[in-house]
Amino acid sequence: MRIEWRKGTVTIEFALIALLLFVLLFWIVDLGMMFYANLTMQSAVREGARYAVVGLNNLDPNPVPAQRTQRNAVIERIRQQSLGIYDRYCDAPGFSNLEGPDDATPTDIPPEGTTLGGPDQIIIISVTCHWPVLSPLMKTTFPNGIYNFTVKSTMKNEPS
Repeated sequence: MRIEWRKGTVTIEFALIALLLFVLLFWIVDLGMMFYANLTMQSAVREGARYAVVGLNNLDPNPVPAQRTQRNAVIERIRQQSLGIYDRYCDAPGFSNLEGPDDATPTDIPPEGTTLGGPDQIIIISVTCHWPVLSPLMKTTFPNGIYNFTVKSTMKNEPS
């Protein structure tokens, strides 16, 4: 009689340990996805900044070549490099520049601007993303269950 009572304890112990194990596993997967999204967007914004400093606009989806802008081309480059994260989870990028290395205050580049700065100016591109946290217990550690992060890249324009 005593041996039959012990058979159920192993099942209960396994259930308790398995619960903790699965919670830990889901946290690890969730953290991995958050780091993946952050690193992917860092790489995409860096590629967009590299594209911006050479002054090209051929990636702009506008079919009329005379109406293509460097800003839209850079956004398209970021979109291509983001593996779909930009389209689903990110705000439009912000563009600013510095006049030179001694300038400490970035100047926003207006949306109607066709270029992203002159020769030897420093371009700053920033993108803010809102990644949803999946595991229920981890959602409580982030406001509204969303991991908000901003990635930036700074590069100097090509000389004229």
